[in-house]
Amino acid sequence: MQPASQRFALSLLASIAAGSTLAFGYSANVMVIGENLLIDAPKQINATLLEDCSEGTFLPRALCSMRVDGGGRTNVIVDFEEGDLFKCGQDLVVSGKLMRCPNSSADYCWQRGAILIFKAYRVEAVEHPGVKGWLIAFRERAIASIGSGDDAHVLLQALSCGYRANLSGTRLYSAFQTSGLAHMVAVSGAHLVIVTSLISSLLKALRAPRRLSILILVILMAAYTVMAGMPISCIRAAIMSSVGILALLGKRRPSSLNALGIVVFFMVCTAPHAAVSSSFALSLLATMGIVVFSPLFEFLAERILGNMFKGLAQGLSLTASAGFLAQWYASAIFKTLPLISPIANVICAPFLPICCSCGLIASICNAFGFPFAPFLLQVSLAIADAFIAIVLFFADVPYAAIPVSIDPAAALITASLCGAFIWITWERLFERSFLVLCALTAFSLIAALWIKPLPDAIVMLDVGQGDSFLIRSEGKTMLVDTGNQDRKLLDQLARCRIAHLDCVVITHADDDHCGSLDALQRAVDVDSIFLAEGLLNCDDEKCKQLMKQALATSAKVEGLRVHDSFNIGKFRASVLWPERIRDGGGNADSVVLYLTYDSDEDKVADMSALFLGDAEHEQLEEIIEDNALREIDILKVAHHGSRNAMDLDQAKLLNPRIALIGVGEGNRYGHPTDEILEMLRNIDCAVLRSDLDGGVSLEPKEGRVILRKL
Repeated sequence: MQPASQRFALSLLASIAAGSTLAFGYSANVMVIGENLLIDAPKQINATLLEDCSEGTFLPRALCSMRVDGGGRTNVIVDFEEGDLFKCGQDLVVSGKLMRCPNSSADYCWQRGAILIFKAYRVEAVEHPGVKGWLIAFRERAIASIGSGDDAHVLLQALSCGYRANLSGTRLYSAFQTSGLAHMVAVSGAHLVIVTSLISSLLKALRAPRRLSILILVILMAAYTVMAGMPISCIRAAIMSSVGILALLGKRRPSSLNALGIVVFFMVCTAPHAAVSSSFALSLLATMGIVVFSPLFEFLAERILGNMFKGLAQGLSLTASAGFLAQWYASAIFKTLPLISPIANVICAPFLPICCSCGLIASICNAFGFPFAPFLLQVSLAIADAFIAIVLFFADVPYAAIPVSIDPAAALITASLCGAFIWITWERLFERSFLVLCALTAFSLIAALWIKPLPDAIVMLDVGQGDSFLIRSEGKTMLVDTGNQDRKLLDQLARCRIAHLDCVVITHADDDHCGSLDALQRAVDVDSIFLAEGLLNCDDEKCKQLMKQALATSAKVEGLRVHDSFNIGKFRASVLWPERIRDGGGNADSVVLYLTYDSDEDKVADMSALFLGDAEHEQLEEIIEDNALREIDILKVAHHGSRNAMDLDQAKLLNPRIALIGVGEGNRYGHPTDEILEMLRNIDCAVLRSDLDGGVSLEPKEGRVILRKL
């Protein structure tokens, strides 16, 4: 190993050690502060937003710095009321209730440097005097001047002002994720490193003086940081980007490696929770990829493309090197592997710096009221429209992305080993690169041919406090509900090797059954979506939102009526409920499916299963009477095992051998209830719960059911 590499490795090891030590001390300090605060009681706090509000699962939320009684500050995640989209840097007086982060959100909170959540019910904005107030007002004017009428406006807000509130959760953002381009619209080191690196390459191609290039890039980074509201993530991104520029302009990788090690050490010293932050890790990996591998990738690209395409080779090398190490970890975090990413990044690379720079200049000029600003904005919007068209094209390519299940620690180790392997063997590997590529391709094809087909099964997916079940037979697949935790859903589908679904049945419009429907856009190809027929024209707001998600996820959305039936391989699904919409798409309107499995295709069912959604005992009574249901094998217990799911007489009539309950660990509803569990014990029914058993596969075979853990 070269001396520079040794110094860099030592710097990183020192940074990790310092980060671990400081993170421990930081957590102890935060815990002490948390213990001294009055929890679960009405309280008024003074808070400063450390980032823009984003749309959470249910309500807007943001990381804030809270002033603690007796002096000092601590970080807290504030859940605001609907419609409160405050911006980074604003000071607020917030009334509400302080509570500790629940176990289900512990990792998320800790990565943000917080262990407390504040539920706000009244918020008052504080006026800012001086420079801070002027900068906040200026940024708001810039964001407002861009507007939010369509996708182009929303994209410009994200690229130029770091404002993503109107982008998150949209079809456009899903397209960026599917194409492996999400880093382009993130306020992160990966975003700013790639933008500044591409611009620096352009300046080098134009033979701009080195000092002028550095000045232009510093102005660009400073302007973007101010326009983004100067959140911690953006300041870290600017520092990371400076290291990347040093590598590209100075062409002194040893100095850049040492600088990167020092930067990491400094960051974990000043913000210990960064040591466990996924966004920090992605920024570090992207920057490290550019610093270490961009010259190598550029050399390879020029060798393939020739000197005539030197500019293209530079853009290709930057995007490839930035993603080379980061993509492993990104796939582990977001549970998707964008197969189209290499091509999409190469094609879209020129659009990112142009769109970002033009939008930034246009928004600043608009905020100052310059007369030529509207023209600049229209030019920027035209570029953004072209950018969007290309991103949507790539996102619509079949199997543009697939769900994957990779442990984050394993992803980091794999990225490190791959980086070390390329670093050590580059010269020898390059001479044989064509043969290596052919060998890898052949190996992949052989592996694909020898993949053992998965057996027919009913699979309970572990998606937290929600329902999601997969039916799989003879290459056909059906998903019943999605839960509302996107990453858990995609992780579980990846474990089942699902990249295509023949159909998705959404039982009803409650969020814990359909909230992650649009997450399927990112990594799973969906042929059809089935809803209760009455929901297609339901005026309830929940139904309208469900229809919007369904139409964004699949071009084919159909209604189900009682007595409808369809096949999924050897499974046959029959619709037993609802006859009509009674509850505005709520529990009583749940689609109820009766599944039978005919293994030998002799027209005699070898296994039966009943999926009740959230239909409760009143609806179950009618269903049993209308269909003369008796003696089923598998019961998906209604409403996560709530008290009203069924009564003892119904349990005895159905007499299931196995009960499935989709439920989140330590949920606040008390699901499943002791009453339901006691009923199932009384009829000698085996109970499988997603909170205790995780994802479970039930495979019918020769008159029995084989259970397997995912």
